[in-house]
Amino acid sequence: TGPGSSSLSILTLNTSGTITANGPVNVDDNFWAFYNVTGGTFVTGNNTITAKNGITNAGGTININGGILNVTGGLQIGTSGFNGSVNFSSGTLNADNIIAGDGTRVGTFAQSGGIANITGNLLINPFFTYSCTNSPAINIGGNWTNNGTFNSALETITMNGTNQLISGSSITTNGVLTVNSGSIVSLNASLLTLNGNLINNGTINGSGSVKIGGGVLAQSIGGLTTSGTVSSVKTAGTATLTGTMIADSVIVNNTGTGMLNLGSSLTHSANYLTLGSTGQLSGLYGATG
Repeated sequence: TGPGSSSLSILTLNTSGTITANGPVNVDDNFWAFYNVTGGTFVTGNNTITAKNGITNAGGTININGGILNVTGGLQIGTSGFNGSVNFSSGTLNADNIIAGDGTRVGTFAQSGGIANITGNLLINPFFTYSCTNSPAINIGGNWTNNGTFNSALETITMNGTNQLISGSSITTNGVLTVNSGSIVSLNASLLTLNGNLINNGTINGSGSVKIGGGVLAQSIGGLTTSGTVSSVKTAGTATLTGTMIADSVIVNNTGTGMLNLGSSLTHSANYLTLGSTGQLSGLYGATG
């Protein structure tokens, strides 16, 4: 687009080349970036791009490298028989929903920086990869469903809605996962692996299992309630619980100098407590069974 502001009813990008915004862009209706064509790239630059009726990327790449991309009506990446991708290095993405793939298309959402504000749901479908590098920020106001692949780095993920779900296949976080005050998060993913910190200022419950990994790092793990299993498999360093842990089963199977510290002045409960032959546990645990 040329200098100055562009206001469009419908915008369809149908090229295998690169299109770079050179000013604000407002799209009132459908924004196809791209439409059943491969090899094309749309670059936001340091501009404000507003899509009022969603963005569909069928075949190309959206490069968010500064500015603000506002999407109402959902950001769909990969559909209609075509793959799609997003490269997000800097700037801000404000979207009500992100639908990564349609369950049949291969694609990537690569976030190396910037802030993604998702007021609704983040859905990662099969064959699609959401990959983080460096320390980006992801704020989720709705549900986070991973049925594809989520590659973690040192990102900060904040659940900031009201009644939310973390569901799908296994999810691993290496950075900081935060549940804001007033947020209720139901953990229904088959397995949530925490290699970084869990800050729980709200409520976490559900049926999913939780694994505390983190290798040699010192970790801070907030409290939660689950009818699943909580396990600790650290190889060094100490993971310290900062809130009450309630689970059906707790398995401490640390190795080396890895340790699970049960925190101070906390009462935890489980039906079953299993200590591995080399596991280290520090503190008191009151089993209910």
